[in-house]
Amino acid sequence: MLISMDAVEFLQNWYLQNCDGEWEHEFSIQIYTVDNPGWGISIDLAGTPLEEIVKPYTLIENDENDWYGWSVSEQKFEACGDAGKLKYLMEIFRDFVQANSTHSEK
Repeated sequence: MLISMDAVEFLQNWYLQNCDGEWEHEFSIQIYTVDNPGWGISIDLAGTPLEEIVKPYTLIENDENDWYGWSVSEQKFEACGDAGKLKYLMEIFRDFVQANSTHSEK
């Protein structure tokens, strides 16, 4: 059963579920700014049940101030978007994990 929760809370819980004394020393979650201006997130999937999933980059660009894109490749979830999309990028990650929950159960 999928439980809807806030994207930030979901990201925190996902991180904690993958911390096993080793994973967190080698892999990371990064939140950064991009010069468009906007936000980017990069989440390592290596060492998790999601590590084999690949999704080509998809860009949704409504205009120069309303855009986002994301992909999964080389064992990383990567997303970026305009300056108002940080929470939305985390929601995309949450939805990606939940949609692939058969892969994400340890």
